[in-house]
Amino acid sequence: MRKNFLRALLAIAVAAVIILPSCAQLNTQSQTSTNPTLTFSWSQDIGPLNPHLYNPSQMFAQDLIYEPLVSYDRGGEIQPALAKSWEVSPDGKLITFHLREGVQFSDGTPFDAVAAKANFDQVLQNREEHDWLGLIEAIDRVEAQGDRTLQMYLKTPYYPALQELTLIRPVRFLSPKAFPDSGTTAEGIKAPIGTGPWVLADYQKDAQAVFKRNENYWGNKPAVEQVTVKIIPDGETRVLAFENKEIDLIYGNGEISLDSFKQLRDSGEYTAEVSPPLNTRAIAINSNRGATADLKVRQAIQHSVNKDAIVSAIFYDTEQKADTYFSTEVPYANIGLQPYAYDVDQAKALLDEAGWQQPAGQAIRQKDGQPLTLDLSFSGGNNVDRAIAEAVQADLKAVCCGVRGLGKSVYHKNKAKNQ
Repeated sequence: MRKNFLRALLAIAVAAVIILPSCAQLNTQSQTSTNPTLTFSWSQDIGPLNPHLYNPSQMFAQDLIYEPLVSYDRGGEIQPALAKSWEVSPDGKLITFHLREGVQFSDGTPFDAVAAKANFDQVLQNREEHDWLGLIEAIDRVEAQGDRTLQMYLKTPYYPALQELTLIRPVRFLSPKAFPDSGTTAEGIKAPIGTGPWVLADYQKDAQAVFKRNENYWGNKPAVEQVTVKIIPDGETRVLAFENKEIDLIYGNGEISLDSFKQLRDSGEYTAEVSPPLNTRAIAINSNRGATADLKVRQAIQHSVNKDAIVSAIFYDTEQKADTYFSTEVPYANIGLQPYAYDVDQAKALLDEAGWQQPAGQAIRQKDGQPLTLDLSFSGGNNVDRAIAEAVQADLKAVCCGVRGLGKSVYHKNKAKNQ
């Protein structure tokens, strides 16, 4: 990925998925039907579900239909998926995959090495779209050897190749019959047809999507026969639909307000769960310009922010404090880093050492006649991001550091002007 400045990271919290199943409704369904169904809501349309592209396609829906060559287990272990086994050459520049036998796309087309190569070729023809992913740049070519052997040739050894193949996009596999007439999936697809456990059976844009169990799936079939996704953009409307038993489940991060989650959880009428951490909320600190080019200033910021208070007051303890950007479960990330403790006195001392002094009668520190005022960019339309920005602003004010909150539109305008 292209970068034009260096960044340090202030990790805030590890975000999780909120799950609110309506026990009463689910129990009723399981008692009255031998083919149970599940209905849940989502805030936006699922999109065209092109496996080789990104937004507006929703990743959860792509993951229902399409599968990778290998999958990623908690703790970092790579597991077989469409590839039953693989070998890496001694020089690290050739990975040979042995594909499962008897796998079909949901339209009946066999999944073989030729189909897999066709999908890889489409991704590689659109490299610029995927320049954020190191693997795509590292791949030289992909070749099919017979029906069941796929060979991936790399320009140079690329250690995380298998890890990046587990991602939901862009390297998953579309039936060749669903390629557009032009043969270029970057232009669109005829239909979302994969090898996964679900088939898109009905689609009404901006209203709902119905997924039915793939009865010819090669692996363990889902216990639920049908999943209906109702598109409900407004969080409070989603809560009402849940309480009225129009949907069985609220699932996701930010799908409803945390106030609503707390109310439903505390009512005792529903089962409310929070998943293990899935990603990290972080603020990028520009370490290449201004006051934050000084390591001591960046360290002072780390010591100034009360993450425990943010987790408690904003997230109602549904998220955990993040002391590092990567979870210790990520391979090679558990290296014993010492967390920055919340310590206002230490933050003030570091700013003093960096030459930022507080003149008598002034609320903001100064150095060489310039105030210590930082710009903080956040998504103005996201209430959670705004709340975090306000908390960080208050914490930095306590150490006499000013913060200007910028919505993303202002930030991008300033960036374009190199300000």
